[in-house]
Amino acid sequence: GKRRCITCVNMENYAKEALDTNFSNELADKKVQWNVTNMSLPENKHFAEEYSLVSQSLVLVKLEKGKRTEWKNLDKIWQLVRNEEAYKNYVRDNVKEFMEKIHE
Repeated sequence: GKRRCITCVNMENYAKEALDTNFSNELADKKVQWNVTNMSLPENKHFAEEYSLVSQSLVLVKLEKGKRTEWKNLDKIWQLVRNEEAYKNYVRDNVKEFMEKIHE
């Protein structure tokens, strides 16, 4: 949404920093893309059902020819947000694992 608490802002910033730090080449090559979605917009409401979202979330999605083939909700972000290093490591490790899995 447009109005977000500091925790939500931190979650977004930490995730983006984890990607920028650990996947800069993949971001440059568009193998990894970062998208922030405003769930309060009517055109984005379908994501809540598609990804079983109940609050702010970080979802990894594999797209093939514009269609979702796999996804993973990083469900521990709320537990880790008060520990920036642990949060970033969690994001890094999960993105790496997700990329390895989809490239098998």
